[in-house]
Amino acid sequence: MNIPKIPISKLGTLEPVPEEQDNIPTYQVISDPLNELSVDTIEIKKPMILNFSCGENYGTHSFYVKNIQRFEINNLTCNGNIYLLNSTCTIRNSNIKNPADNIDYILFAGDESKCIAEDCKFSNTKIYGIGADNFSECQLTNCEVVKCSLYSITITGYSSCNCNNVLIDGGTQELITVENNSLLLMKECTLLNATTCAIFLFMSSIVAQDCIFKLNGKGALSIRESIRNMLINCQIIDSNDTAVLLENGDITIEGTTITGCNGNGINAQLASRAVVYNCTFSNTKWPLAAFCDKSTGIIRDTLFEISEMSGLIVRGESNVNVQGCTIRKCAEAGIRISDTRSAKFSNCIIADCQYSGIEVTDNSTCQIQKCIFAGGFEIAINVYSTGFASVSDSAVFGPFKSVVWTHYGGNGNFSNMLIDNLSIPLQPDSIQAFAGHANILRQLDTSNPIIETFTYSLNQNENKKCEVNDERFFRLDTKWFVSVTNCFIVGVGHYELIANPGNHRNDENSKQRIPAKCLKCGNPAIEFHFSPCGHCLYCHECFESLETKPTHCPICHLPIEKGVQSVNCGGDDDTCAICYDAKVDTIILPCGHTICRECSNTWFKEATECPFCRESRVQPRALVSYE
Repeated sequence: MNIPKIPISKLGTLEPVPEEQDNIPTYQVISDPLNELSVDTIEIKKPMILNFSCGENYGTHSFYVKNIQRFEINNLTCNGNIYLLNSTCTIRNSNIKNPADNIDYILFAGDESKCIAEDCKFSNTKIYGIGADNFSECQLTNCEVVKCSLYSITITGYSSCNCNNVLIDGGTQELITVENNSLLLMKECTLLNATTCAIFLFMSSIVAQDCIFKLNGKGALSIRESIRNMLINCQIIDSNDTAVLLENGDITIEGTTITGCNGNGINAQLASRAVVYNCTFSNTKWPLAAFCDKSTGIIRDTLFEISEMSGLIVRGESNVNVQGCTIRKCAEAGIRISDTRSAKFSNCIIADCQYSGIEVTDNSTCQIQKCIFAGGFEIAINVYSTGFASVSDSAVFGPFKSVVWTHYGGNGNFSNMLIDNLSIPLQPDSIQAFAGHANILRQLDTSNPIIETFTYSLNQNENKKCEVNDERFFRLDTKWFVSVTNCFIVGVGHYELIANPGNHRNDENSKQRIPAKCLKCGNPAIEFHFSPCGHCLYCHECFESLETKPTHCPICHLPIEKGVQSVNCGGDDDTCAICYDAKVDTIILPCGHTICRECSNTWFKEATECPFCRESRVQPRALVSYE
């Protein structure tokens, strides 16, 4: 059958013909000489199939398609754009590029349109690449969207985009933005070289499978007020910031590798929720995973390794449940729990961290069950500033300075622990086997347990010392009750310890904030806090008088960015200046203004600046007791 030929400039003259309603006409499009500097607007007025000659450049054209339910383009190469309204368009094997400077999109689908692009390339626009808006749909298969100055793809207004084997490369903003109840589906896609984050979501959803995110300036995903998001078997490589950022959103991450981040692997903020399992997080400048501001984390069978800071941090009344994970090779602590009452770790291995295996601090409560701490740190379990640790059925293998250190008001219960202060750290593949061997030694030891009591005194010379309970095992610099029951120390035997039995912490005395003694003068250290950790260990005058000021907090080891004096705008009686009812118990850093917890939670649901001075990107920290 002969296919009629038509010059491209004549396509807009084709009018609907009634007898063509059941038989969509096909045309072979030929080029005609046009001024390359002008844009020929072609309005498509009827359904049609257009075949272009492969490899031939058809000049500069803008296709306008409205209320057309079938429009097909095959083998088109041109400069320009395609604009769809309430239409259905299929584009195959085409290369569309260089739209006019005043054209928003190379390809746009609006007003309930549907666009299918296969084996196409869209490139070189000064604004946007592909857009779908107002209940529209895009399907991209084996395509490239590259060199778009702003966004490569925008999905808005209850629209969707389904990408399969799509390369998206380069842009001065996000590569993809998905907003206002829209959906992005991606499979086997590659997203490279975004100036900010690769994908930004607001009140929308994403499902990405077998995708690669690489060299993106602000990470792979920024998710805000969005639910039902998933990353499955993806790779996020060499992000120049946090790889996955959640702000009042949720995500499930499965089988994914996140490595080489100049930030966090994942940061969940503002009551977000993340479910992570069978993943690998490695090589980050900041903590590998952070859960903040009443966020929730459920983490299973995941490896966290190599961080210039800590492995996992949990703070700000967040809730985490971690099972079957390995956390190792962290420059600070393997795990840091701060201002959080619901943190649980079970069947985990924590190894080779500089300061602590786990730190429980700042009014926190943490449960640790069936975990192994395998050396390479100073303290295995570090509990301070009124933190509480409940540890059971766990093992600690050296080398370490102390298995447990409770200080500055920390306390805990430690039961059924297995301890061996090895001189050389275990290799990762031998930890489980050694734990089994040490447990056999425990079962074979039938000696009576050593039972000690201990009472803390402010004058350390008055403490009751015992031959067995030295600082290698349980270092107790706290006045609060600590129990050690049914434990076994290899080379020593069965061991139990009761410390400070008459001084149990309860809800009433937990509310009392007792300042630390200034590390220089010994007087109460008040109203001068380190930022960003919030700890108060010096008088302002003493700190300023130091010739060499500390660069890291002496108890939590976080870098000190500045010293801050607390400021209460509510007066001298510690009343919150917002509600004028509750007492202040929170400090905002780095500005130093104080506020009550309830007002802090309400304010920082919506804001990131201080409610008093409007300093931006501030962080609330709990005011804590140090005894």
